[in-house]
Amino acid sequence: MPQQRLAKPSSGRAARHLVVDVRFLLERYHGEEWPPSPRRLFLALVSSLYQSPPGQFARPDGDRALKYLEMLDPPRIEAVGAKASPYTLFVPNNDWDLVAKNIEKNRALTVDPRKYTTSKRMQPYAATAVRYVWDVRPDGEADQGALDLLCRLAKAVPVLGWGIDPVAVNCETHDAVGRLDGATSYAPAAAGADVKIDVPAEGLLDDAKRRYGEFARQVSKKGFAKPGPITAHREADYEQRRPARRLLVFRLDSEDRRFATPRQAPELTRAIRDLCGRELGDAAVVPLPTIGSPHADTMIRRAGIVVPPSMSAEHLLRMVDSQFVKLGDGRRFQLVRAPDDDRVGRYYQRPSRVWRSVTPLEAGGGGDRRGAADLVMADLEKRGMSRDVLSIRLDKVPDWDGLERLPDAAPRWYAEIELRHDLRGPLVVGTGTDRGSGVMAPAQLPEVAYYAVVGSRPHVMQTIEIASMMRDAVMSKAGRLRRDGWVSQRISGHDDSRRPLRANHEHAYWLPVDNDRDGLVDHIAVYIRYGIEPSARRAFSDVTRIYNRGGTSARVRFAGFHHRADMARRCILFKSGTRWVTATPYFMPWHAKKNFGAAEQIQREASEQRIGVVPADTDAAAAIPTRGGAVPIESFQSARHGKAPAAARGRHVSIRLAGSKNGPVLLGANSHFGMGMFVPFDP
Repeated sequence: MPQQRLAKPSSGRAARHLVVDVRFLLERYHGEEWPPSPRRLFLALVSSLYQSPPGQFARPDGDRALKYLEMLDPPRIEAVGAKASPYTLFVPNNDWDLVAKNIEKNRALTVDPRKYTTSKRMQPYAATAVRYVWDVRPDGEADQGALDLLCRLAKAVPVLGWGIDPVAVNCETHDAVGRLDGATSYAPAAAGADVKIDVPAEGLLDDAKRRYGEFARQVSKKGFAKPGPITAHREADYEQRRPARRLLVFRLDSEDRRFATPRQAPELTRAIRDLCGRELGDAAVVPLPTIGSPHADTMIRRAGIVVPPSMSAEHLLRMVDSQFVKLGDGRRFQLVRAPDDDRVGRYYQRPSRVWRSVTPLEAGGGGDRRGAADLVMADLEKRGMSRDVLSIRLDKVPDWDGLERLPDAAPRWYAEIELRHDLRGPLVVGTGTDRGSGVMAPAQLPEVAYYAVVGSRPHVMQTIEIASMMRDAVMSKAGRLRRDGWVSQRISGHDDSRRPLRANHEHAYWLPVDNDRDGLVDHIAVYIRYGIEPSARRAFSDVTRIYNRGGTSARVRFAGFHHRADMARRCILFKSGTRWVTATPYFMPWHAKKNFGAAEQIQREASEQRIGVVPADTDAAAAIPTRGGAVPIESFQSARHGKAPAAARGRHVSIRLAGSKNGPVLLGANSHFGMGMFVPFDP
């Protein structure tokens, strides 16, 4: 290996991945933390280097390779394991030295030997595997040699955890890395994340070598010298992502084209469970009433099997597909595997922060509201979701149109659960899941909060200022509603570390609207693509006046929450059309380059939002036409908080879509604050 100094990996090189796969041979891990930390693995690599037979590894080269690993960013981690049952060991304590001396002097042992033992409580983890993935950018032969040597060291690691935890380790570099089946993943995150994991720190190798030397010299002619601890320490913040459960969806085909009713959900569930027998294991059978569209009738046309990550779905699929089940009224249904893009199946698996019961919960016990809430909370706590719960609302009447309350002697409740972060379905909670109870679905939330401007109306040139004032007012109301001042990311537009959200455009658009096209703002629409959560609605409905930092204000009247589909008759932004023109200037979100001007940027942004734009029909003008006269582009405020868009010059743009589409169409820089608002144009 060349004797070159290893530099910190360059960001300009093509990224590769150093992948260390650890398999626990006895499926047990006795370390203190879960998952086993990268720091623990690093120390195992140090041990592998310095306790290997002479000549197996060149220690100077090994030191350089480990120094290289110290400088890498924290790795991604995937782990398959959970806490196992604790047990107690009884081991000799130090007083056995006295017993040994008595035996040596042939003295009678007059005490109970059990007095000289002490108990030790063991809390192992039932562990199968853990994977560490470092992003690396090899910069020449020295770096590649370090990676190769790290892989050789990893393969020589005999144990990870305690000495009773033997492992088999494989290590390779890859251009792409797949997922570890059934694993919980831990991704490096911004400061403030819930999970903190020890990672290699600069100087950890030198600290470990110092302690190794002290350990080797701990017994000498002068006596015993206990080695000092390893003090080099660094914690990294991680975001925990639990493995998704798989939902197998089956159509219920019948000869008479009749389907099961919600009241037959328990009977249908039992029939499918009987068909699977013991092979069902920990999987859950769930009825899937048809919901999620204006024409949904809540009839059960599909049933699903929720397969946990630790279980193979293929065996159940072969067992159930094309089989028949029979209900008490004599009707037979054939279970036919639905395609992966099945609309109903996709709806139950959508990510959402708000979930509502489709089939009722069985409260058990006294069946009162508090007991039902405790039951739901206990179930969510088992899934590690208790910290994410914002609220649990219970009612005896379902929220879904077409679902009627089921007559039953047992107490039943319908729940609405609101979480801090999106959760991907399927979700089944509470007791009675073996009878089809507790099936949840993403709630249908209103996407728009609508306001009328009362009294003096501001000019459209003030669009960004009015949008910012509206956001500040809602943020202020939302922060006061909770003791901790927490505000939904969809309202604030920032993550929990106060960094701007830049992907998916899931956060709010604050849209001052000129409905009558007279050049004055008459309404304000707040549009959130994935809906306005229940906990945020009071913050919106309480706003009656908005202010800016200079004291300017405007009065608004809350005009209700609405679904996007219902807004076409209220607001020009939500109408349907094929050709659209800007009602406020379009500013390019990226710097213009050769072959990447306004047309190409509109095409790229529209593609990201899944809007089909015909690129050949893009033009530009210098003013926005209104009934009150053309408003020059340069008259519009373009900067927010003093930060101007990448392109200083705005445009009046006309685009043609591949087909008719309902609005809103919002493109370009500062589109979340009213710039780049398009309205339908009838030529």
